[in-house]
Amino acid sequence: MADGTSPDLYQARIPIYPRSVKGRFRTLKWGILGLAYGVYFLIPWLRWERAVGIPQAVAFDIEGRRFYLFDLVVHAQDIFWRSGLRVIAALLLFFVTGIAGCVFCGYFCFQTLWTDVYILIERLVQGERVARIRLGKQPWNVLPARRRSRPMRPRCS
Repeated sequence: MADGTSPDLYQARIPIYPRSVKGRFRTLKWGILGLAYGVYFLIPWLRWERAVGIPQAVAFDIEGRRFYLFDLVVHAQDIFWRSGLRVIAALLLFFVTGIAGCVFCGYFCFQTLWTDVYILIERLVQGERVARIRLGKQPWNVLPARRRSRPMRPRCS
């Protein structure tokens, strides 16, 4: 500006402190989260004996241009079948979310599931919402810095 002051281009950061939620649907969501991450992290370690190929449940043989999904062997020329299945899955996702609201985004979307895990870690490290608000209002010195970055320990309560 002409008078030497710079305009405020950005608003100050407003912290968000989510509350803990309990109930039937939250319990269902934690169950789906455990199942989804169990499949996501354990399927690569699952052994699957087959006559030909890699003895792993899910394996992608890029050099041989084959994909092994349990007993199913998908070759590179089967791209049309995979494309058809993806179209069916996309239409199913579209109609289910159109009819039942945010079922996919609320319960099955991996971004939502990772956010829930990060909020759980935040709650374990920094405490419940009231403690996080109190911690956020304190000046930044040794005690809040240690509290915000401390390793996770089990709470005895």
